[in-house]
Amino acid sequence: MFSILIFSRNFLNFDFCLQFSGFCGIRSDTQFYNSAPSDNDVDVATVISFKVDPIQATKVELRFPTSVPGQVADFKIFYQKSLYIWHGENTASWSAQGGNTPEIGRSDRDYSAMFDNEWATYWLGELSNFGLPTTRNYVTIEFNTQILFYYLQAES
Repeated sequence: MFSILIFSRNFLNFDFCLQFSGFCGIRSDTQFYNSAPSDNDVDVATVISFKVDPIQATKVELRFPTSVPGQVADFKIFYQKSLYIWHGENTASWSAQGGNTPEIGRSDRDYSAMFDNEWATYWLGELSNFGLPTTRNYVTIEFNTQILFYYLQAES
């Protein structure tokens, strides 16, 4: 099961986090509101598709289970009621954790492959000799200004 975290700022300028479908580490500067609707649970290596009623957001994070590597060929965030699609543009910064598992002689399978519009390239988190991730894999998108988050799609 993956986790989606949506960070927002309320009218008093306090940050908070809404967490959907899973668990995440507690941050001291953040409040977590848990919700785990079963229709948001998906198997990894499929399309991760997550839709909510529009919510103000400053940051969106996709976290993979600790036992599963991140694998994403195409990552998009739909916002302002799907009028706009973020796909790596400079309206936000992004970071990822999990290393990468290069394909010998072919692709680096690096993080940036999530945003290159090439279905043949993708990010694949680093695997140990036992086929498990070496660290928790996640993708974090931090928008320059608050957006009205609507939908996240990560295809592998």
